[in-house]
Amino acid sequence: MLDQGIDLVSWTYDPLESRNAYLNIHKLGCVCSTYVRDYYGPMSDSLSAGLPSDRFQVEWRIGSERVRQRLTGESRMRPADPIVQVNSTVHTAEGHLAPGKVNLGLDAREIQFEIPENHQAIKAVDPALSLEWRLAVRGICEAYFASGYFVAEFHHRRARGGGRSYYVLEAG
Repeated sequence: MLDQGIDLVSWTYDPLESRNAYLNIHKLGCVCSTYVRDYYGPMSDSLSAGLPSDRFQVEWRIGSERVRQRLTGESRMRPADPIVQVNSTVHTAEGHLAPGKVNLGLDAREIQFEIPENHQAIKAVDPALSLEWRLAVRGICEAYFASGYFVAEFHHRRARGGGRSYYVLEAG
């Protein structure tokens, strides 16, 4: 594509889908500072009915050093120091991760927020909890994107009883 003069490719994905986040942000090196509410409008499929179809609009700058390093495996952004956490999480009685308190007033170079490892499993059994997650992530992203932050990395950490998934935002 670079030989055709194309250096930027953009697409959308659901920010609550950790597998897509891992591919788009961590592996491909996309960045994101655009959160689109209800991108597709009302959804009618059985898993998404009644839930907003919010999306990240990512940018893949295919000629950038960041993308080159990601695609060749030369560089993986790893936090050197603990990153300030935007949100807390709790486990429901059923064992699902639920959003807790959110701090929209942080002012650090890097911050992170957690999303569920498997949002599809939550949607299948608890649409109300799925909506809580959607609204929590919407609030975080809209506030911090408006303050100049962008999604720079995605981490998935293995943990007992499942994994933990985090977006890392950097001040722009």
